[in-house]
Amino acid sequence: MHLLLTRHSLKFDPLDCELDPKQSPYADCYPDYAKKRSKLARLVGTESFLWCISANQKFHVYGSDKPVEWEIKVDDNRVLGFVNDNIWFRYLEGNDSLPRTVFCASKPPAEEYSVLVKFPLKQEELVCKRVFRFVNPDKAEIISEEKF
Repeated sequence: MHLLLTRHSLKFDPLDCELDPKQSPYADCYPDYAKKRSKLARLVGTESFLWCISANQKFHVYGSDKPVEWEIKVDDNRVLGFVNDNIWFRYLEGNDSLPRTVFCASKPPAEEYSVLVKFPLKQEELVCKRVFRFVNPDKAEIISEEKF
């Protein structure tokens, strides 16, 4: 079992919604985000994946565009693989080719990585929903928390 975190907008429904890379906040920062995410999707084998981090890793910053944090627990068979964050962000910031080493099916030893999970989620995978009030990139306050 994997205990994970993922952050999204208020409108995001982890059980039933369309994942549109063009609507991602990353698309505002990286104009070719949707195209580059599609290249990653080819390595993953599906466009329908949810980007997460390990719950013990914690997010480094808060964003006003993603005020909802979902804590989820998924079985091994729901994990599609792992993305090396350093390689991924170098690719987003300008590298033209996506190295195959950005994605692997088994958990990498020590590198900082993200976890890609099959989407949509199942009701029984939801653990907690936290809604934050953004203060600054280093601080946010929990305004509501719902446990499942």
